[in-house]
Amino acid sequence: MKSIKKRFAALLSTFLIAAGLIVAMPAASNAATSSSSCSGSYVSTKYVKNGSGTVIGRVGVYREGNYMCAILIKAGPAYGVRTYVKLDIQSRDGGFRWDFGDFLYRTDALRIYAPDHTIYFNAHVEGKNGGNFYAEGYVRG
Repeated sequence: MKSIKKRFAALLSTFLIAAGLIVAMPAASNAATSSSSCSGSYVSTKYVKNGSGTVIGRVGVYREGNYMCAILIKAGPAYGVRTYVKLDIQSRDGGFRWDFGDFLYRTDALRIYAPDHTIYFNAHVEGKNGGNFYAEGYVRG
């Protein structure tokens, strides 16, 4: 009888620990997705085009107070295809931020301190059949 109680207690403990991990997992996923969008006022959209002029990426730029935010979202034939993408932004006062990797849809949102409301961006999207395509420039909010 003691053996059954011990087994039951061990099984119950394992179940409760597993249930606790399952409950904790959504909180971690929500934290990771919190950086996948920009807040604030819309400023501009800049485009990354392939050799034939098809848009394969869009850089959305937003302003919130003295901060600027940018996100690169893949488009057209590159959308949903795992290829290398990179976005970096820079301000005169706020330093440098970047995100890069093999992504299906987008980079993380990059937020930077920019009291003069101007950033420099550099976006890179690899096409689904190879080829590297870029867009860069200044955006003033």
